[in-house]
Amino acid sequence: MRASISASDKKYEYSNKSIFKIVSELSDYFNVSGDYELGIHFCTYAKIRKLNAQYRNKNNATDVLSFAVNEPGEIKGRSFKSEQPMLLGDIFLCPDYILKNNVIRGGSSLCFETAYLIIHGFMHLIGYDHPEGGYENSKMRKDAEKFIDKKLGVINLKSLIKIAKG
Repeated sequence: MRASISASDKKYEYSNKSIFKIVSELSDYFNVSGDYELGIHFCTYAKIRKLNAQYRNKNNATDVLSFAVNEPGEIKGRSFKSEQPMLLGDIFLCPDYILKNNVIRGGSSLCFETAYLIIHGFMHLIGYDHPEGGYENSKMRKDAEKFIDKKLGVINLKSLIKIAKG
C-alpha cells in the first residue's frame, strides 16, 4: 500500500517513516491489498472546519475527517499488475485540534493521538463506521484497540509528530 503525505500546517514536523509504517501495518492487519494508495493530510483549523462544514454540514473544527472513494465491501485487489494504484481515500488531521482537545483535555500524547486518529481514519476508509456519539461501544473501537494491542508496539511513535522549532 502506498501513502502520500501532505502538511499545510507548518507548526509541526512529521515522520514520514513512522506514518508509512502505521499504514503498512494497517494494510497487513486489515488485509487491504497493496494495490491501494491513500492520502494523509495534516491541515489547519480553518481547513478542517471548512471541510467539516462543506461535507458534513458541521460548522466547527474536528480532529479527523475521512473521505472514502469506495463503498464498504468494494475493497479488493487487482487480478493484474499495474503501476497505477487504486485510490482508497483521504484522511485529514488537524494537529492543533488534536493537541488542544485530545491531548491537553484527555491527558494523552500528541504522537499517540495522531497515530490513533490515522488508524481511525483508515478504518473509515475501509468501511468501518460508528453511530454519531456511539463510538465507545462500537465494533470499530474494539477492532482499533485490537490493532493497537497487536501492532502499535512495532512503530516508533516518539518521532511521529512534534512541534516545529522556530
